[in-house]
Amino acid sequence: IARVVDAVAIPAVGNGGVRCRADAAAMIAATGCAAVMIGRGALGAPWIFAAGETSRDERARIIRRHCELIEAHLPAATALIQLKRHLAWYARGFPGAAALRESLFALPTPAAVQNTFWESW
Repeated sequence: IARVVDAVAIPAVGNGGVRCRADAAAMIAATGCAAVMIGRGALGAPWIFAAGETSRDERARIIRRHCELIEAHLPAATALIQLKRHLAWYARGFPGAAALRESLFALPTPAAVQNTFWESW
């Protein structure tokens, strides 16, 4: 990225491996890029963009709202798939996360998926 920054006359955007604000700051400092683009680092952690720490209660509120929006705006079959996918991302770092992800993907209804997730929360 630093070579690109040095080689072009336009602002360059860094990308890759950014999972928190500190990672973004480190990339800017190390490469001189004008900005950082975050992709997978935000999956399961949309609070990455918050200025400070996000409390467990606030994270739960965000996850619940995300689930509500998925169910409100997607057809039922698509919503089920998306709930499983996103709750699996949110489970990253939980004790027993691998087993939780496996069980989430085996469940037949959005309610069962969410209940199982929150039992582990």
